[in-house]
Amino acid sequence: MTERPILTVKEAHAYLVQRMGRFAPTFETLRSWLRPSFRARRRVPEGFPEARKVLGLRRHAISRDELEAWLTRNPRPADALTVREAHAYLVDALGSFAPTLETLRTWLRPSARAQRRMPEGFPEALKVPGARKRVVRQRDLDAWIDRVNREWTQRHERGEHQRR
Repeated sequence: MTERPILTVKEAHAYLVQRMGRFAPTFETLRSWLRPSFRARRRVPEGFPEARKVLGLRRHAISRDELEAWLTRNPRPADALTVREAHAYLVDALGSFAPTLETLRTWLRPSARAQRRMPEGFPEALKVPGARKRVVRQRDLDAWIDRVNREWTQRHERGEHQRR
């Protein structure tokens, strides 16, 4: 079976799920991106291909080549973790000292108020184009965990952990 050069919205969604995995937009989100209304167009990731009416098809279709080009221009980080995965990773690394899931969500929220509460040096969440979730790079979390462990060890060696 040969691949068609154009995809229906349903086929485009299946293709994005295959290529992006858990970071793929939902079917409803993809449909809203391809809806020609002005309001929906404002939320579309930059450079995302437009759906076009194709003769012989009842529905709009999207070019596979344009979709592939967009995915190539907007790769997601290889070591990207969702907030829930980042929380599990921190619990595994820090045990009972790990922040709660709600605290982690607050730290990774893009508001200025939430950013003030974030510990110094904690990695920022990244918005992957086309993904429905923000992500954190695992290597950035590793660097922060190493720093926290180093500071805690130094405090412990100086006896500061006993002072109140």
